[in-house]
Amino acid sequence: VPQSTESLEVVEAVEGRIRFLMDDHRSRRKRWYAHEVVPWEQARNYRDV
Repeated sequence: VPQSTESLEVVEAVEGRIRFLMDDHRSRRKRWYAHEVVPWEQARNYRDV
């Protein structure tokens, strides 16, 4: 897919900020695991509905 010069300029203009925001997010994020969050005791099987 050919990219225009304008597209590349936009990418270059925001690349540093995106990198900063992603690094910031990764340093602050909390790990979570679905098996700790899902209320399994309330689970239902919708396969037969």
